[in-house]
Amino acid sequence: MGFEHLDTIYYFVLFFVALFAGFIDSIVGGGGLITLPALIACGIPAHLSLATNKLQSVFGSFTATLTYFKSTTLPHLAYGIFFTALGAAIGSYSVLFVKDEHLKLIILIFLTLTFLYTALRPSLGKHESEAKIKNIKFFHLICGLT
Repeated sequence: MGFEHLDTIYYFVLFFVALFAGFIDSIVGGGGLITLPALIACGIPAHLSLATNKLQSVFGSFTATLTYFKSTTLPHLAYGIFFTALGAAIGSYSVLFVKDEHLKLIILIFLTLTFLYTALRPSLGKHESEAKIKNIKFFHLICGLT
């Protein structure tokens, strides 16, 4: 079961949800926090919802990568691409071993925790700081897993 069971109205709803999420994503990030629940609410299985959401985010990430490419050296970019791809492959493969109903529960828990963390931290994003990541390879691996 995939998208074939959806009525036409769901396609329109998901289209406008995706536009809105893309707009939010371009300003503050986190558009996937909008599209993922919408996909699941339309009755799309969790595995397919995750894959669809990830595919949509690839386009935004690709644009960010091009911008980053202009401001960094090639070795840093190569590490980022390799370890992010490795993490994405591991995450995509491992999620196949989780039952759909368990995956929906996991997604619900993490979306709720993300919402609570964001809502209860009023200072989040109000000050600029320079990112200091000590182990960039591990960071990219974790980014790929998520």
